[in-house]
Amino acid sequence: MLSDYGTPIMDINSSGQGISLSGYYDFATNAITAAETGVIRTSSMNNNGDVFGLIEDSNGNPIGAVRKNGIWTPLSGTVTLGEEDELYDISENGKWVVGQLGWTMELGAWGFIYNTETQ
Repeated sequence: MLSDYGTPIMDINSSGQGISLSGYYDFATNAITAAETGVIRTSSMNNNGDVFGLIEDSNGNPIGAVRKNGIWTPLSGTVTLGEEDELYDISENGKWVVGQLGWTMELGAWGFIYNTETQ
């Protein structure tokens, strides 16, 4: 059990590496380390260590991104993600991310499936 308030573990892979809301968790040491500078939120991690989350763009605005091989790459194309949107999961091959956009009482929610290779 983690003793710090506000440190939920959002996802964990088969190697015991996981993520909290804005950092990385290591089961072997039971420790959380902060995410890189400019990372707003981390959401999910696969067995390759690929991470789905939000980063800041050059203007400080939140933008959806995927971290592969330690490098964060913003999502481009038609899916614009912000801090209010839900980021759910990244596929085991790191090709797909899924989540939910823009929930309103009148219209409900819009799910998305995004291909990180073809946008």
